[in-house]
Amino acid sequence: MEIKEFNNHGLEAFDIHWMQYLSITLVSLLIFFIDLDKAVPDSII
Repeated sequence: MEIKEFNNHGLEAFDIHWMQYLSITLVSLLIFFIDLDKAVPDSII
């Protein structure tokens, strides 16, 4: 991964805030875990 430099306002060169990266990551993980939960049968527990 590239090293990105953020300015004092938390923005990088493309005007993307670091919190946007965090929210994209968290939403992706949420979708992944919801799909994983649906894929696992309930009879295992």
